[in-house]
Amino acid sequence: MKNPLVSPYEYSLFIHQLPDDYPLIIHSSLIYIPMGIKIGRTEGMILFPDDIILCVKEFLNFELQVIEGYGYEVSRSRVPDSKRPGTEEYCRASFPEKEKLWWYDSFLIRMIFLCH
Repeated sequence: MKNPLVSPYEYSLFIHQLPDDYPLIIHSSLIYIPMGIKIGRTEGMILFPDDIILCVKEFLNFELQVIEGYGYEVSRSRVPDSKRPGTEEYCRASFPEKEKLWWYDSFLIRMIFLCH
């Protein structure tokens, strides 16, 4: 596989092809949002069987070809598909109708190191 971090275009193709490349993905709302010529962010959620949802937030630097910051959360939705809110509401840490299974937030890790 080609490195998707070589350009915003390649990364956009990468995230939009995920459901085709991984049949377990039921639906993906991932979108790339440019913040400049060589930087941007990706946000959205990926739905899997058994009401498992991956919420994604990434800050991308295409000049350095790195993901500079990210947050990922895997949860099981307690809300039926027909009543599940959009990504922004569902992926909030405070949304009550989900069972958090695991999460990782590089921003939190950096803050912990900076405070010590």
